[in-house]
Amino acid sequence: MTLPDRQRWQQLSPLLDELLDLSAAGRLARLADLQLKEPALAAELKAMLSAAGQASWAGFLGHGGAGRVWRARRADGLWPALPDD
Repeated sequence: MTLPDRQRWQQLSPLLDELLDLSAAGRLARLADLQLKEPALAAELKAMLSAAGQASWAGFLGHGGAGRVWRARRADGLWPALPDD
């Protein structure tokens, strides 16, 4: 699955949040409504929901406790970077 551009994400994000808050039956009904009005948008949302479901099923989105980070550096080189000792 490819990531949507910024403009498309601004359309998808609130709808994805809405769908994730619905029950399974409500989600199916809302997707069916979107399919009639905007099929491409509905298809993208279905793909995102499927990917989220697969990640959750595989344990990728597991439940966690607390963690600690003692020292870290950004791998992408963006700010804020930690100063060298």
